[in-house]
Amino acid sequence: MSDTAAEAASDKRAHERKRTIYYFKVFDRETGKLAGHVVDISACGMMLVGEEPFEYGRVYALRMGLPFEINGSSDICFDATKVWSDSDVNDDYLDTGFYFDYISDEDTQRIYHLIESYSFRN
Repeated sequence: MSDTAAEAASDKRAHERKRTIYYFKVFDRETGKLAGHVVDISACGMMLVGEEPFEYGRVYALRMGLPFEINGSSDICFDATKVWSDSDVNDDYLDTGFYFDYISDEDTQRIYHLIESYSFRN
């Protein structure tokens, strides 16, 4: 990671992120625009790959769309803060790390299910 915030975030990461089998779409709940696709995720945060940069320290209201239901919902909603970014291997995209500031208990359980059922095994 190229910046100090990225290094600090990785040092503080309490839960190992898991790479997902699918690149789940994440949308900005305020604008409805595509924010990016999930590359990896934990109960505390995620990494998105996308075309548009995010502001450091800003809290974003986001929604992850699922192509199936988990515990009665096909969406996971949360508020997350950008903590780092770096260029992707494809120069047209950016990798961005987010910390979950607010996520309901129900959506946290959906993330645990998603990690268990739809992530690569290390």
